[in-house]
Amino acid sequence: FSASLFNTLATLVKGEALQILHNCNFSGAEAWRRLSKRFSPTTPVRGMQLMMAVLKTNPPRQQGLH
Repeated sequence: FSASLFNTLATLVKGEALQILHNCNFSGAEAWRRLSKRFSPTTPVRGMQLMMAVLKTNPPRQQGLH
């Protein structure tokens, strides 16, 4: 699961987030932890904005993850 998460994140992020990802040694869990820590919303409104941005990207469905 960790490798699949890492690969999915790698296809969706760019800029600073991609730099963070490159320092995680292909660990999806560590990448998620670092990205969450860095980009964690501090207000409910910001959380909603981030959620809407994620929903708009509509990433491709991963096979084997049902």
